[in-house]
Amino acid sequence: MKTHVILITGPRAAGKSTFAAEVHRALVGSVLLRVDEPFHQVMAQDRSRWNGQEAALYAVVLYHQLALARDLALAGSCIIVDATVLPDQLAPLLDNPR
Repeated sequence: MKTHVILITGPRAAGKSTFAAEVHRALVGSVLLRVDEPFHQVMAQDRSRWNGQEAALYAVVLYHQLALARDLALAGSCIIVDATVLPDQLAPLLDNPR
């Protein structure tokens, strides 16, 4: 399998997760990263800390998931990222690892 990062993005409830799951099933051996899952896990663990700062938390989770996607792709994996991403948030995917 070739190394790729496939970024599936769009607004909430647009069908990103459904489409990402189908792409993942079609690309045997691919890795599916769903940014919403760790975001919701952190919110559930400490909602009072993040209330009103959801966008900041999502940005932190997204940053780390995109860096993980980059590292996995550099290691030879095909990665599918399911997230809401703005163009200015792509740096972790494009930056050279340290």
